[in-house]
Amino acid sequence: MFKTTSSDIKIYFNTICRVPNIFLCFYMFKYTMANKKYILHFYNELENISEFLNDLKLHEAALSKFINKDYKCYQHTIFTNCYKIEIFSENIFPLRFNSKDSDTEINNIYIKDKILNHNEFIHFKYFIRQFPALKENLSLVNLLRFIRIFDVFEFENDKESKLIIEQMIEILLLSIAYNISFKGVSKVSEEVGINFSVSFLKRFFYKILEIFLFNREFLNTIKLKNEIDTNICDVNLKGIFDLNDFLWFDTELFREISKKARISIEFKNLLTYFFHYFSIKKVVFSGIHEYTNDYLSVCLLLLPSINEICLVSCSDITFLKFLNKYEVFKSIKTLAIINSRVDICSSDFSKLIILFDTIIFLNSNFFKSISINENIFSMTEIITKFSNEISNNNKRSSFFHLRNNTKYEINTKDYKFSYLYSPTSFKNLDIKVKKDSVRIYYSVNIEYDLIKFYLVILNFEEIIYFDIYIENISIKRLIFKELNIKNKIKNIYIFNSKITESFLNDVLFFPNCIGISFEMCYFEFDNLDFHFKKNLSIIYLKIDKKCEINYFEKILEFIDVLDNLESLNLNYNDLHLLCINLYGNSKFSWKKIKRFELYEISNDENILPNFSFFPNIQELVIGKNYQDGMISHIFSYKNMENIHNLEIDSYAIGLKDRAALKNLRNLKNLRLEYCDFENIAFSDLFDIKDEYFIENLKLSEIILEKRDIIFISELKDLKSLKLNFLFFKNFSYLTLKMKCFKHPTKLELEINIYWSLKNKLCYFMEEFGPKYLNLK
Repeated sequence: MFKTTSSDIKIYFNTICRVPNIFLCFYMFKYTMANKKYILHFYNELENISEFLNDLKLHEAALSKFINKDYKCYQHTIFTNCYKIEIFSENIFPLRFNSKDSDTEINNIYIKDKILNHNEFIHFKYFIRQFPALKENLSLVNLLRFIRIFDVFEFENDKESKLIIEQMIEILLLSIAYNISFKGVSKVSEEVGINFSVSFLKRFFYKILEIFLFNREFLNTIKLKNEIDTNICDVNLKGIFDLNDFLWFDTELFREISKKARISIEFKNLLTYFFHYFSIKKVVFSGIHEYTNDYLSVCLLLLPSINEICLVSCSDITFLKFLNKYEVFKSIKTLAIINSRVDICSSDFSKLIILFDTIIFLNSNFFKSISINENIFSMTEIITKFSNEISNNNKRSSFFHLRNNTKYEINTKDYKFSYLYSPTSFKNLDIKVKKDSVRIYYSVNIEYDLIKFYLVILNFEEIIYFDIYIENISIKRLIFKELNIKNKIKNIYIFNSKITESFLNDVLFFPNCIGISFEMCYFEFDNLDFHFKKNLSIIYLKIDKKCEINYFEKILEFIDVLDNLESLNLNYNDLHLLCINLYGNSKFSWKKIKRFELYEISNDENILPNFSFFPNIQELVIGKNYQDGMISHIFSYKNMENIHNLEIDSYAIGLKDRAALKNLRNLKNLRLEYCDFENIAFSDLFDIKDEYFIENLKLSEIILEKRDIIFISELKDLKSLKLNFLFFKNFSYLTLKMKCFKHPTKLELEINIYWSLKNKLCYFMEEFGPKYLNLK
């Protein structure tokens, strides 16, 4: 059987595969990256297998150009709902069918659920053969179709593929600008009818700004976000509003684009073409605090094709009133206002609100000329439901005093209630809106003595989700009968409490709970014959180092029933010892774990966890070990090469750890804090002759030598560098200059340094300048 190596590229299809798509892969990689071997994995349901095999026979002659006829097709022995094809040759592309439920191998290329049509495939086949001469043939339509085909593929780690795509984007952009100059916008537009992915359009927009407007230094300040941090709205956006598909504009970008559009008709035409004919449908306007004509001029370019607008952290949205005069809202269906301040009683807002099919207010502060108390919505119904549930648990004798184990009666009448954001109802306002078109999200707290509920509420009536906080109590059961409450539990945090097996089993019946955290808790298991039920929702579990457990195997049994657990934080010494004895036991499965956290682990190599039992681990957090050689021991396991995120805290690092991280070529994020380096430098942990792809690096309280600075500067993919309270040996900071870095314009640099050293950094600051350096 063909054996894969670390240099092989694996390609995963999540579509119903067609044979032309196989050819597509063969052609693309044959003419672009022919020096590598590729393994293709196709995920198909049983009813599609016969169709695919028939298709395979019809195209067997063409397929034989890439693979020989010595291949076997048979049904999986493990996954009965799929077939498996294996081809025994090292010079061809082996095909293998896997089940959707099989373990996903971590590697480079993923193919999205887009199927190319026949014409697209023919054009690809034709142009890929002419790839070396493609720059000389700038036919706009053919070039768009070619890049549309490249856009079908998502390249994760393959640098050559990413480079090709970036080159094609630049060629496309120059070609469009060239055609617009000679043909005009309208004529060129007639030739376009191809849809592109959002990620491609964001990269394309960056390129427009880079070539026609800004230098790279300015681009470093622009935030076109692919993922929105949940902190931006103080609540988890999932299930409420997804901003991943939006193009992001802030105030500064508004102004610069507006200035350029007023003086350059070419740039204005290019933007018009981009937004009108590349199907830009969603935009975010961020940080607007005062109205200027800049907003108006840019919006008139953007909005005719937009159907969703999101305002984030805005204190002035009056520019929407002026836009309404130009009737640009006809195509816009949804308006979202997030973390903003809105006068909902103004006549301007009243006129605007009726123009949209859906309006979403998420954690926004409403103000108005009349008293806010007049229209505050009563939360009585929701509070009553929670009070009833707590009362029912009281009746079941669920809660007990920690000290004397006597029954604890929670007073449901004595509760505390607070809005995290001041809500206002639309019910009594003179605003005519469509039924159910206004959605307002608020965060509230309900506190019953030792139990707290943090809720996200929709329209002051519907619970979206809530978290539970329990402290200083012995809890034996926690049962919710009301489905609207039971199904909305998201996270459970328990502090300084006594836990039983019955309570743990109750938690497993919360169908949408995703995380549980125990800190300073005592686990008391009385019934050793008790068996936990399977759970599919929990993905995160934390058991803090100060917890006490009377029977460790029951905890491991609890972990084992969490079938979709991805992140495990076991900051507890004795639990590690027991885990070590049970890792090899088939009774427990650790393959599902992707993130593992360990603190205060032993100095003895013999009682360290066997990381080979975590084959799919991608993130590791380790801390507080005071014997050198431990880092080298941990990363001696082959599967540790898959680590993407690594955090090391308070470790003793010495000569035994030299080159301990040399094989972490998939590492993207590295945080190294408060480690004691003895006779070894930071860069000595790696192989300085090798290439690494670290994107985010944070170093705290260590000494940097000159070779460390050189190593850091050669990280080509480095985007964020944070240096906290470092010491620079032999004035090595003088070598940390802009010209040392391979891609300085992509770098976000932040330095926190002791005041005594600040007077030595004048030269350093001159090299980086204020746009790159955030000196604290």
